[in-house]
Amino acid sequence: MPAAIGTPGGAVLFGRYAYPPNELGYCGPDADRQLLEQVAAHADDGDLRRLVRGFDGAWPYLELIAASAGIADPLDTLVVQAYWVGNELLDRVGPVALGRSLDDRFRGRVGRPVFDRLVGPVGGAGLLGG
Repeated sequence: MPAAIGTPGGAVLFGRYAYPPNELGYCGPDADRQLLEQVAAHADDGDLRRLVRGFDGAWPYLELIAASAGIADPLDTLVVQAYWVGNELLDRVGPVALGRSLDDRFRGRVGRPVFDRLVGPVGGAGLLGG
């Protein structure tokens, strides 16, 4: 679904939110100047989309939100809004899907005992589906 007139595309919107922490070195690729230039030019193109995929902390959540809502493009404007400020799409991300996403991404990094201790308190609430 294309953005409404006057509304930036999803990649540009993502860049607007991501630029401040990216410029400070907190997240994303070391390309803050490129990010700023593309956002300022409203260049929602392949280059910006590749750059945004380099935000490896945010990208899996964008994919999760999009998949949970049946939206093919993780950079759909509504998906980006849901990630940064929240909207109704977050209601579609169930605890089991979130738990699987966390499990896929973090259990191997921190090890099973640490991961299980971290999610144990919420696992009984259905976070990991079990």
